[in-house]
Amino acid sequence: MGRIRQTISLVLCLGAFGCTGSGRVAAAHPLARSPAPVVTTRLASGASFRAADAKGKVLLLDFWATWCPPCKAAFPRLDALYRKHRADGLEVVAVSEDDDDAKAAAFAKEANVTFTIAYDDDGKAAEAFAVQSMPTSYLVDRRGVVRYVHAGYHPDEADQIEAELTELLAEAP
Repeated sequence: MGRIRQTISLVLCLGAFGCTGSGRVAAAHPLARSPAPVVTTRLASGASFRAADAKGKVLLLDFWATWCPPCKAAFPRLDALYRKHRADGLEVVAVSEDDDDAKAAAFAKEANVTFTIAYDDDGKAAEAFAVQSMPTSYLVDRRGVVRYVHAGYHPDEADQIEAELTELLAEAP
């Protein structure tokens, strides 16, 4: 089953939105302006995480995998955003779609990230969030509403994503 999930995810990575493609797709995404799905992922500690756990904070939820080069390339930028804005109420959670938790954890350790890593053991989180390509990032406001979705990763979008985060961080809970 794991190999099938990885193959499907790789096809998504190379598909229409593509690993190397990117774009703010909030208006077209099925979750645009909707509450974040209620779905549970697992943290390395064994505790669970749901988007609702970040209510009151701005959440950047990133779906990624170690076998997707743009996913890995996004990590330094995600960590820089987290370090810069965590005191303002930003929470960054990167949800691994890998079948091998140890591989994902080793990559996160090597990348020296300070944000939270979660594991989507059964793929239900990616399914609930309607992930169409890898990576995909969801910017969720303090009320738990998905406001922006970015499919793929491209460094040229960094300023746009930070502007969106700054906008969301400025809003009252």
